[in-house]
Amino acid sequence: MSEQSRIVELASIISKNTAMVAKYLECHGILSPSFNKNYVEPKDLPTEIMAAKQAIVEATEELSVLALGPTAFLTATNTTILPALHFIYRHDIATKFHIDEETNFAGLAHKIAMDVSDTERILRMAMTQRIFSELRPGVVAHTALSRAIATTPLLSSYLGLLTEEIWLSSSRVVDATAKWPGSNEPDETRYNLASGITDAYFEGLKKDPLRSRRFDEVMKYTHNGGAFERAGLVKYYDWQSISDGTVVELGGSQGTMCFDLARNFSNMKCISQDLPAVVEATSVPEDLQGRVQLMPHDFFTEQPIKNADAYLFRWIFHDWSDKYSIQILRNLIPALKDGARILIGELCLPELGKATSTVVERRMR
Repeated sequence: MSEQSRIVELASIISKNTAMVAKYLECHGILSPSFNKNYVEPKDLPTEIMAAKQAIVEATEELSVLALGPTAFLTATNTTILPALHFIYRHDIATKFHIDEETNFAGLAHKIAMDVSDTERILRMAMTQRIFSELRPGVVAHTALSRAIATTPLLSSYLGLLTEEIWLSSSRVVDATAKWPGSNEPDETRYNLASGITDAYFEGLKKDPLRSRRFDEVMKYTHNGGAFERAGLVKYYDWQSISDGTVVELGGSQGTMCFDLARNFSNMKCISQDLPAVVEATSVPEDLQGRVQLMPHDFFTEQPIKNADAYLFRWIFHDWSDKYSIQILRNLIPALKDGARILIGELCLPELGKATSTVVERRMR
């Protein structure tokens, strides 16, 4: 296929799928996507509509790259939106004026105790990404994107983690691979170089209540849908075969996976294990008392619950190198009975180019 016919094909994909999404929204009385501050994105769309939206995103991105060409694409990389997002997060700007209100740069700058000209320049950069808008010269208003930040605290926490930790450390990837080639150690990473902290990432979190709370909030946000959602694991694994047994989840955080299992299988006993500080901040819902237990446990030590039917690791091993993942698994051995199951819930990387989409593969890698 020639590149000329490819761009026509991409345009057709965009047109076809956009029409499908638009028709569904119209038939169900749902507002069409908009940057208007009153727009709220719909939840729980049907699988085929979500697939159509994904097709639009993927085709639009590919078409954009082809339309730009190699040189323009490589030089068009946007490095300025992250500082703008960082500024918005650090000063909590999205909540400094009501969704239905307007304000001005001087008023905002006063509220956050920042220079007016700095505030103007940085927010105007955010506006090029449709985060806030300048309705009239000097007048700032909300858009759908800034509204999402203002009304979704967990999203704001995600932006904090992105701009204050992930972005910060990304600039040191090359340096880390040069200093510690092939390292398996959790304290020899890009984050250690960027932050100057010598502790492993999770050890550092324990010593910083603000970062620890933000990280927990981000986990709640990311596990509330998509590939991280618990519902798929509950639905598609054969839990019925051990529905009268005991399931132990290691690194279970707030215990939500165990809560879901216990509510779906009334005879199942569930034990959620995590570090003491996490367990102390969590409680078992009243309807699950006696069937779900929250237990302090470090999975780098021997497993104390013997003879369970299944031991579940959900989104654990991607945080650890092979060396430490093997150690975690070995600590289970003394507890295992014949026929016990070790269940691992993780994303599996496909061979390069074999994923269903480059957008999905990029996110996974």
